[in-house]
Amino acid sequence: MRRLVLLGAGASAEAGIPTTVELTERILAAFGERHGEHSRALNFICGQIIGFDSARGVSPYVSLDVERVFSAIELLAERATLEVAPFVSTWHPGVDAFDTVPGNGLSTSWAREFHESIAGSRFGGPSASALQRKFEEGVRELTGSTSRGVYRSLLTAVTQRLRELLAIPETSVLSYLAPLIDCGAATVATLNYDQSIELLCRDLSVPVHVGIADWTSRGELSWGEGGIRLLKLHGSIDWSFGNDNGGRGRIADRPIEVNEELAKRGLPAVVFGQRGKLTAEGPFLELLAEFDRSLREADELLVVGYSFRDAHVNEYIKRWANADATRTIVVVDPQFPKSQWPRDFRVELQLALMPRDNPNLPLPTRMTVIREPASVGIPLALALAVGSDGDR
Repeated sequence: MRRLVLLGAGASAEAGIPTTVELTERILAAFGERHGEHSRALNFICGQIIGFDSARGVSPYVSLDVERVFSAIELLAERATLEVAPFVSTWHPGVDAFDTVPGNGLSTSWAREFHESIAGSRFGGPSASALQRKFEEGVRELTGSTSRGVYRSLLTAVTQRLRELLAIPETSVLSYLAPLIDCGAATVATLNYDQSIELLCRDLSVPVHVGIADWTSRGELSWGEGGIRLLKLHGSIDWSFGNDNGGRGRIADRPIEVNEELAKRGLPAVVFGQRGKLTAEGPFLELLAEFDRSLREADELLVVGYSFRDAHVNEYIKRWANADATRTIVVVDPQFPKSQWPRDFRVELQLALMPRDNPNLPLPTRMTVIREPASVGIPLALALAVGSDGDR
């Protein structure tokens, strides 16, 4: 049997690496009051998300997924250039409160131009909309509308904080993941940014290849012989963006290097948040294509700690499962839902691959769910064959 392993945040939780909700809590705590406007802006965003979900009857305790928070910051940083911007006349008052500088008073020309607009609108000159624009311009000059880029700098600060929060001080805490290295899977795909698999392989003296050593020079992934091929689909805290200013026949570019010391001094090369995970910059699309190729070669997909919230990854899983009725999925996740509401991709998987007994439509069970933490669930997953009930 050919197996592909896919890891999500839950796979690293027992090693002390915070989950997506815990990451938000730790980032909020780390910023504290000493970060001034960053702290206030982040508290404002988190409070609005909780309030919005609570008003819809959604539990506020599950709202603060760090990727959702990061996406909200990213949207606010880009709000002036979003496609929807022409249709949004007024943002929440608190949004601009963190992102504008105080006005310096009206310019010397504004009063004259405003009077000319009034006169023109009376006598067939400029339209009333032109008068309104001039009035709004005066309001902006008085109240302040020049962006300080607080949300954009907050994006950078949050990304930098990831490296500290995802560090693994002691590799012995990773021992429960060791069976994955010995399970016969040549490829492990991960949606995590931490270095758990690299450090574990180092301790086990197993070669591990991330594929991007020659990315900058050749523009394609390369793999060494033997060991584990590790597909870090969303990047890594020890990857760093460099600068290539072009020249001598080269176009300016941002190369990526696997260099922990460089990554400490700059931003880690990661794709973070719910948006932008299909960026063409860097090796991320090629890594996703490699995941697709590896998946098509597999008979079984072993999923550990993934909540199935990345639409592009789910699409590949759906195509793979639909292409061959003999392919099976084993999921290790103590939080995997038992109900069919709310209807998300996990529910779709259960309905399609874990059919209940139906004499008129006898279908095999192709999916097993092990609702245990990774330390317990991984050995069970590697030992079992997909059972008749598919649920453990």
